Amino acid sequence: MRNILLTLFNLTFLFAALVLGGKFIIGELLPSQKEVPAQSAPAAPVRRAPSTAGLKNTKLVSIPADVYKGIKAKPAYKEYLLGNKKHVVQIMSPTCPYARALRGRVWQLLRGEYGDYYDEGVIKVQGSVELSCNGAEDCPTFWIFEHCSGLCMINPNTRQAVVYSSRDPQPVEAILERFKNW
Repeated sequence: MRNILLTLFNLTFLFAALVLGGKFIIGELLPSQKEVPAQSAPAAPVRRAPSTAGLKNTKLVSIPADVYKGIKAKPAYKEYLLGNKKHVVQIMSPTCPYARALRGRVWQLLRGEYGDYYDEGVIKVQGSVELSCNGAEDCPTFWIFEHCSGLCMINPNTRQAVVYSSRDPQPVEAILERFKNW
């Protein structure tokens, strides 16, 4: 019986020594709970595009990555898809009175207070236009003609475009104002 008690005492002592020794050894290797680990710098906030809510005939669309890949093969109109400044693009017939009214309003606004925020581009089309693309999904020219037939604002930094599909020139200022810091 004495041997069993001695063995239990030795095992208890050995266990206590391991626990205390382990605490000191592991405690040196691990940071204490009081220390606050260094945190990395917070990520830059993601800027979201303003909503098109309340702007009739206006929608925000993403420009597919394939369109940007297709710029090497078909560089026409690449100036509207690249750069650091937003581009207001209008595809118009020079003889259409609605297109001229819209164009006149855009021109007036971009020569005024919105000229610092946007570059202007007008693609004048008369008759029919032949687009020579292997696939429409990777052709910048096709994408621009499909989406900018009224008026669109392309933001190359976000690879998005605001598409306005109406003949009415009145809401253009509200659209330019809402998206000027986008």
